[in-house]
Amino acid sequence: MPRVSVVIPAYAAERFITATLDSVAAQSYRDFEIVVVDDGSPDDTQLVVEAWLRNTGVPGICVRRPNGRIAAARNTGLEHAKGELIALLDHDDFWTPDKLELTVAEFDAHPDTVLVG
Repeated sequence: MPRVSVVIPAYAAERFITATLDSVAAQSYRDFEIVVVDDGSPDDTQLVVEAWLRNTGVPGICVRRPNGRIAAARNTGLEHAKGELIALLDHDDFWTPDKLELTVAEFDAHPDTVLVG
């Protein structure tokens, strides 16, 4: 079971999602999975994500659901997440390579912590 599940809700994200996924793959902290939720995209978001996962070998899944907006997509991602910790990332955003390392270190240093921004 991965320590961190990175949940990425996505809608019409085929132009941006590869850069977002690349930023997760570049993390210095490696104990994670990616859960992308394609929220009924009218484009090829799901195909792009599935190809990226297949080509990189990064652990993850792409779940497709009817459009329900971002909160519903995040909730679907949480339902599929296996990690002890959840990290939320929007489909058109990216992280610096130490994002997960710093976040996990904060949780480890302060076990009573429930949220880190």
